[in-house]
Amino acid sequence: MSLRRKIALAAFAVLVAGLAAFALRSAVHEVRLARLMEQMRTAETSYHAALANTLAVSSEGVGTDGRMAVAFTCRGAEKSPPIAWKNAPPGTQSFVAMMVDLDASTPRPRVWAFTHWILYNIPLTETSIAAGAADAGLRQKGIEAGENSLGGHAYFGPCAPTEHRYLIRVYALDLPQIRPQTIDRQGINDAMKGHILSFGELAIRAGP
Repeated sequence: MSLRRKIALAAFAVLVAGLAAFALRSAVHEVRLARLMEQMRTAETSYHAALANTLAVSSEGVGTDGRMAVAFTCRGAEKSPPIAWKNAPPGTQSFVAMMVDLDASTPRPRVWAFTHWILYNIPLTETSIAAGAADAGLRQKGIEAGENSLGGHAYFGPCAPTEHRYLIRVYALDLPQIRPQTIDRQGINDAMKGHILSFGELAIRAGP
């Protein structure tokens, strides 16, 4: 066997070994990520199981089959969906509303579900958000928008290539306002801690 062929075979063997090692590392990373996601999912489920769940959350943008109308996804106009809630407990002074994707992770590992929308400091007098809510109109009511998982403040419509599960959650707080240190979901969750009187959630689906 010629020296050139030996060198080529050796280089090929190194390449194959490198690809195998990369595939192994990727597989291990995927397993670790899946395990971390499951741990976070379990922790968040346990957290909400310990809260009173009396708010009834609804949306005219969701059909009887639980699917979100196309108009509220990236395949349509991508306007924010209408949401409404009732049965706030005595002592409620404000609300927080958010929408998360249960099947997509956030780039930030502390919160596992991808955040599509957050509104906080919703006054007690408000029990609904109209479809296509504009920032200016929300601010006039004292409602503030938090950051979605892409760092923006606007509603980010579902855009997954396959069907995903989503939750719209509304929390009733015993404070008229919260002042989170950061306005992403983790910061708002931290600011709400110890002040949630009750919550409610609406499970929906969206996809192609």
